[in-house]
This record gives sequence, C-alpha cells and structure tokens, in this order.
Amino acid sequence: MTDKHCSPVALISLIRSIKLWVKMLALSSIISRIISRFKNEVIYGGHITALIGPSLVLISIIILELPLNYYSLMVAYLIPLLVYSYNYQKELDIDEMTNSDKTHYLYERNRVFPLLFYTYLILTVVLSIMINSLSFLLFLAIIFTGGILYTVIFKRLASIVPAFKNIFSTAVWAYSGTFFNIFLYSLTLDAMFLFLFIFIYIKILINNIFFDIKDIATDKNEGLMTIPILLGKKNTYYFLTFLNLAALILLIYSVYTNVVPLYTLSLGIFFPYTQYYLIKGNTTAGKDLLNYTYIMSDAEFIFWPIALFMGKIIMNVMIF
Repeated sequence: MTDKHCSPVALISLIRSIKLWVKMLALSSIISRIISRFKNEVIYGGHITALIGPSLVLISIIILELPLNYYSLMVAYLIPLLVYSYNYQKELDIDEMTNSDKTHYLYERNRVFPLLFYTYLILTVVLSIMINSLSFLLFLAIIFTGGILYTVIFKRLASIVPAFKNIFSTAVWAYSGTFFNIFLYSLTLDAMFLFLFIFIYIKILINNIFFDIKDIATDKNEGLMTIPILLGKKNTYYFLTFLNLAALILLIYSVYTNVVPLYTLSLGIFFPYTQYYLIKGNTTAGKDLLNYTYIMSDAEFIFWPIALFMGKIIMNVMIF
C-alpha cells in the first residue's frame, strides 16, 4: 500500500522550500525599499539639479574643444549639491505645503543629513585641492558661500527687493556656468562667454521662475516678492514664453554673427522643449505639475551638452 503520510525527508524539503521563499520575498522587499529610497534621493535630494552644474561646464568645453578635467566636473556637481541639499533641509517646514512627498522623504533623511553634507563637503575640498589652482579655489569658495548665504541671510532681501530671489539665484548659476572654465583654464573673457552668460541666465531664469509658480502660496506667507507673485500665474507664463523666445533669438543672432559655431544651433531644439513643459505646467496642477517641475524642467540642461555634441558630430559629417 502507498504511504499517505509525508516522509521526514519530504517534510524537511518542504520546510526548506518555504524558508527559501520567505528569504526571497524578504530580499525582494529590501531591494524594493532600496530602489525607492534611491529614486527619492535622486529626485528630492538635489541630485538632478546638481547635474546642471557639470552640464553647463561641458558647453564651453565642447565649443572651445578644451581638455576634460574629471575632477572639475565632479566639483561642478558637488557644489550645487551642497547648496541645494542644505537649502532643502533647512526649509522643510516651508516645502511641506507644496510637496509633501519631498518633505516626508527629507524628514526621514534628516538624521543622516549631517553625515551626507560633510561627506559632500570633504569630497569637494579634496577634489578642489587636487585641481591645484588658487584662483579656481577662490572662485569655488565664492559660489559656495553665495549659495549658502542665500538660505541663511540673503533670502530676507527677497521680501524687500522685488524679484531678488529669482535674480540672485539665477545670477549665481549663470556666473558659475560661464566663469568656471575661465578660472580653471585661465581663459580670456570674450564674446562667446558673454553670449554664454546671457543665454544661461535667460534659460535658468525660466527654470527658476517656473519652480516658483508652485511656491506662490508659501512665498506669499513668507512675504517674498517673486516674479510669479508680482505678475500672477497667467502673466508669468506669458513672460516665460517671451524669455524662451528671446533665448532662441539670441542663439540665432550669435550664430549669425559667428560668436558661436553653427552647430550651436542644436540648442535651438530646446525652444519647443521648454515651451512644451510651460504649456503643460499652465494646464496642470498638484503632483502632475511637480513632475514637470522636478524632472522635465531641470533635465533640459542635462541634455544641453548631449545635443551640442551631436550637433557638432553631424556638422563635421556634413562637411567631410
């Protein structure tokens, strides 16, 4: 007759299989949490915004065919990461009204933030020293100090001086993106760098103001006079469209007058790109608006060197 009861060997095998499945489920849960935290860190920890730094630096490197300095690119990423992560952590209570997901994650990260911040800072100092340029070190110190002091001191001026918040933060980005390679490679300020400063300023200003649209309520509570508060939401979008068109005209004129190479026109593809997220931002609200703000708006600058490099390759192929 066939034994209907499980043998000890079969029972042990079944128990082992169950334990294995439990371990696999636990491992899957751990991996899922790690991926979720990594995604939140990238989006809410300032990393996407920080990538704008090396992206702007690469523009003049591509145009002038300068040698790549990987240490400097890492520093260009770490400086804004330091500034923005510090700002985000210090303004948690303010951001809670407009982005609860971001605030929730940063509150969780608050206990390890000092370790993160000083790790970023030590890396920045070590890499900057390895570059071995005193003038470049002073340049970096000015950018870092200006960024930190905005959160600590200068932000108060935004409640006194109209649009100070937009003008100041945009100026820091344009200054760093333009003069970074000038100080690093001891270059001369010329018409190309002047174009770069104005072009970056206009495009970053669009980005900056677009960010402030979602902050209208909190900025009003703080007494800040940002451009969206001064103009109103509808007129702000008209103004941003005007700035986007102005950037395109500047680009075309600079190519026409040989200030920058013909392949620089490849940056013109970001005119419809910017206009698209402005239109979507004007017709959406809540988390959908945040998605366009945090991802699509900042991502534009990350695509700049890619578009410029591809434009240069295509131009060289057409010539030869």
